[in-house]
Amino acid sequence: MAGTCVTTKAGGTAVRTLIQLNTCNGANGQQWLPTPDSGFYNPQTGLCLDLPAARTDNGTQLELSGCYGLNAERWLTTGLATPLGATG
Repeated sequence: MAGTCVTTKAGGTAVRTLIQLNTCNGANGQQWLPTPDSGFYNPQTGLCLDLPAARTDNGTQLELSGCYGLNAERWLTTGLATPLGATG
């Protein structure tokens, strides 16, 4: 979906903050950098994009979590030219 970014809900910074799609505006909650184990973390919070309880069913709400290198924090990003939220 062009013009939309993975965003922390209401700019949240705490563990368990929900993740949503929102119009890209460069906010801190839209900045995501890769982790060494195929995850993404938000540099403002130091927290990772996570599937709570490692759920994989449709409709699972993503959230911020500590970065532990678990499978629930790993993402396949086929064709991604730059980290999410990065420019360049």
